[in-house]
Amino acid sequence: MGRNAEDSLEIADLAGKRPTATELNHLTRWYKNEVGVHEIGLEPFFLARHELTTGQYRRIVGSTNPVRKSSRESDVQHPRLPIHGLTFLETTRLLDAHGLVLPTEAQWEHACRAEHRRHWSTGDRLADLRGHANLFDAKAQEQYPPPSGFHPSLWSDGSPGCSRVGALTTNDFGFFDMHGNLTEWCLDRFGSYSLPTTPGTGERHSKSERRIVRGGSFLDIPMAARTTARASRPADFRSHTLGVRPSRKLMR
Repeated sequence: MGRNAEDSLEIADLAGKRPTATELNHLTRWYKNEVGVHEIGLEPFFLARHELTTGQYRRIVGSTNPVRKSSRESDVQHPRLPIHGLTFLETTRLLDAHGLVLPTEAQWEHACRAEHRRHWSTGDRLADLRGHANLFDAKAQEQYPPPSGFHPSLWSDGSPGCSRVGALTTNDFGFFDMHGNLTEWCLDRFGSYSLPTTPGTGERHSKSERRIVRGGSFLDIPMAARTTARASRPADFRSHTLGVRPSRKLMR
């Protein structure tokens, strides 16, 4: 997991140009949380190929999406759209009731990397990411203010908001939307990579009240959706850009 400190400016020329001062500030902040390559031994586990969908949520809960606002109102009830708006506490209660859990940060990154050491699971350049990720672009700018560091020429996937699962191409492990679409909750509390972890799952031992989220969403730029990019949210945080990818321990 993590990234070597000497790699911290390697991303500078990803789009064929030098980053702006704002982009450099963002990169510096992101990399501070990512530095510290280390190995974690993981036991076998199951992980959903795509984010939990509205249709799946409706079947197990019997109600509709907890966040009714949608970037595409005509699609808000479509069963293949991923469920969004669950807090960490709501998510863990829901999954626990059905014998499921959230993946740890180490499990999530292992699934995203697909045995590669690259900026994204698909490659090191933005061109390698096309067809695999739903991120912020000029189409989304018609409905949302652009995030810091966004350039219309940097990325375009034609989607103004959240996409139906399975609409794009998988990574080499067969997982959809590991970059973009919805940011995903992880089980861990946020903490430095120097903190100890649980053998087998890699769950990090931290006293933070914030929980790890990974992958970036349709409102993020590609740099924020890199394989090693880390972020955190309070356990009661709720957003239409935040989703769930269930996991389960492999029973022997």
